[in-house]
Amino acid sequence: MISTWTARYADYLVAMAGGRVHVSGTPENVLAEENVRQVFGLESRIIPDPTSGRPIMLPISRHRMVIEQDFKESRP
Repeated sequence: MISTWTARYADYLVAMAGGRVHVSGTPENVLAEENVRQVFGLESRIIPDPTSGRPIMLPISRHRMVIEQDFKESRP
C-alpha cells in the first residue's frame, strides 16, 4: 500500500494492483492522484509535506465529492 509514511521514508516505491506492478519509482512519481485513483479507487489530493517536501496523500471522502459535483452543476 502506498502511504504517506512510506513516501516519507522510502527512496523507491512500488504500487501494485491486481497482483501486478502498476507503477514504480520515486515517491513523487508514484504517489500521484491518478495512481491512487487507479490502484485504490480513491479520490485524493497530493500535497508536499511542509517539513520534508515529500508527498502527502489526503483522501477525499465520497460524500465530499458528491457535494462538490452538486455545487458545480447548480452554478450557472
